[in-house]
Amino acid sequence: MTYRVMAMLLRSSSRPPLAGGNGRAGQDKSERYAACHRAEGKVAAPVYHDVAGQHAPYQVQA
Repeated sequence: MTYRVMAMLLRSSSRPPLAGGNGRAGQDKSERYAACHRAEGKVAAPVYHDVAGQHAPYQVQA
């Protein structure tokens, strides 16, 4: 029993982090995004489309 618990702990702690990338670059992009789409994803002006509720691949592509 103790062996299994230790093995599970070691296995779970040796994984790479799930979130990769550059946090500062993400912050910069979110500030530019919020200028047109606001933080909640609803448009600030009718010229822009709503992105709230869009699926992730669409938002990454955009």
